[in-house]
Amino acid sequence: KSYAGDPVEGVLLKAVKTGSTGVEIPANASLHGVIAQLESRSIPAKSYYVKIEFERLQFAGKSYSLRGWHQPYGDEARGLYFLFGPRLPPFAVEELQQGTMIFEGRHFHLRRGFIGSWKTVNPLPAS
Repeated sequence: KSYAGDPVEGVLLKAVKTGSTGVEIPANASLHGVIAQLESRSIPAKSYYVKIEFERLQFAGKSYSLRGWHQPYGDEARGLYFLFGPRLPPFAVEELQQGTMIFEGRHFHLRRGFIGSWKTVNPLPAS
């Protein structure tokens, strides 16, 4: 019952030290973002392309802007064998690199408590 543009919230499961400043972001810091992409595709099989983009991080009474994308980890790309065969096509590789998650099926439900790996990326240029 969600659409692109709907808000999402997340929680940091473990502390992270930033590379640039060395600041430690504590576990349980909150993340706020949006569903940036949610589309159904039928080729090569029924699947959903979902991108959640986090835009704000809050902890210790402060709020910070960021841009966070899902990052495939481990053998996540191998799980797409059912759609694309042994070799991912270039467009699918690009989608994954840009934070899109690909799920097979006629229906899609991302459960509350979904756990994923995320990375920060450069912000969009000012328009």
